[in-house]
Amino acid sequence: MERTPAWDDSMVGEQAVHGIWGLAKDFDRRPYLPTVSAAAEHVLWQRILRSARKRILPGTAFAGPEPGWYRLCHATDTSTVATGINSLIRALETS
Repeated sequence: MERTPAWDDSMVGEQAVHGIWGLAKDFDRRPYLPTVSAAAEHVLWQRILRSARKRILPGTAFAGPEPGWYRLCHATDTSTVATGINSLIRALETS
């Protein structure tokens, strides 16, 4: 069985934190919030769903360290995850 290579944050050029359980990446989107609040986090979460078409968990759903952290859960190879995260970043930067 071929092993998936370890995650390398340089694959997406973003600050990320390895999840403790399961296959997940927590990442910081606070720079995209007008204010660091649960309400602003919710608005950005909705924007990500609409424009990037990515289903991620807002920090309020998993007791994130503060509003603006999101979690991407996955069950695929790191290359596909990196492609998805890069597409999310592009959507945020263009919308």
